Amino acid sequence: MPIDSRIKSIGSAIIKFDKYYPDVNFSSVFNDILGFRAVCSDYSEVLELELEKNIRIVDMSKGKSNDDGYRGIHVYYQKTNYHYPIEIQLNAYYDRQFNDWMHDKFYKRGFDKSIGQILRKQYEDGKIKTRKEFEEVLKYVLSNCKKV
Repeated sequence: MPIDSRIKSIGSAIIKFDKYYPDVNFSSVFNDILGFRAVCSDYSEVLELELEKNIRIVDMSKGKSNDDGYRGIHVYYQKTNYHYPIEIQLNAYYDRQFNDWMHDKFYKRGFDKSIGQILRKQYEDGKIKTRKEFEEVLKYVLSNCKKV
């Protein structure tokens, strides 16, 4: 299973801090400073990890509550309250491709989340199969919408 890692950028951390603090506990705001990403064949085995000690699962395999098209499962491991949690983002191959395109062209750009839903539907309907098709559909959708 290929795994890559990232440390949250300062800009991204500031945006998250401004969005949630002081309403949300400081450690919850920065629960994903260190993160890893991996691809899985499906989500069923990942969901079983919820039974393990010190592991918390956030299931977005069918979308977020405020859906922007992202699909995946985030697994948080925290040894004790004295340790920061480690985030592992798991995506099925099918979802990783779309999520990567969204990250490159859409995420954190101020676009309405409904645009992500439109793109996701086009992807699931087989109308977007390549990065080029994704970019063309995004351009078309954005020409009929406005930034928020």
